[in-house]
Amino acid sequence: MSHPLTVAIALTALSGSVTVATADAPGACDTCTVPVSTPATPDDLARRWAIGARAVSLSLEGETRSTDYVGGGFAASFRLDRRWEVALAFDLLDAPQGRDLHIAQLSARFHLSPHQAWDWYLLAGVGVVHEVPLESEMEADHGSGRGQVHAGLGLARRFRWFSIGAELHAVGIGPREHDGAMEARQMPGTPPTTDDGLGGAELTLSTMLLF
Repeated sequence: MSHPLTVAIALTALSGSVTVATADAPGACDTCTVPVSTPATPDDLARRWAIGARAVSLSLEGETRSTDYVGGGFAASFRLDRRWEVALAFDLLDAPQGRDLHIAQLSARFHLSPHQAWDWYLLAGVGVVHEVPLESEMEADHGSGRGQVHAGLGLARRFRWFSIGAELHAVGIGPREHDGAMEARQMPGTPPTTDDGLGGAELTLSTMLLF
């Protein structure tokens, strides 16, 4: 075999070896599927629903006197996205004297530190305050409802399946509509829920189950 022919055969074999090696190299396969990692969903979005109980302290001031109420209730919330959340609460508050209060509140929350264990948020909302008549007033009065607005700041400490939190609200309660007969039944010393306009502050402590 001539020398030129031997060289040509050797070059052809070497070219084929390089092609096979290149095809087998990592990342050179056109049909290969490269796995892509998906970021984990933050806990506050993985478990958007929350339901739980809370303790409430409410202080209301009228034109001439103030009254402190204590009690508790239940709350539920739903996280819309990383910043916004809606919450609904029902509270039963006891007065030291006079009428107790039943309160329903709807709130919107704006989270200042989403995805963090310590979760600060702003809140604002509206509600209805129902004055529960005394036993001596049951026959003549079935109680009355008054509008309520509130705004404030909250802080929650989130764990995997539950959270604990506190909120501080400024509260305003609208005037109560009543007739002359109602005014005649009002007695001195009753809580300021008998006044026209009320303002005050509310502190709540809560524990919530997340799911």
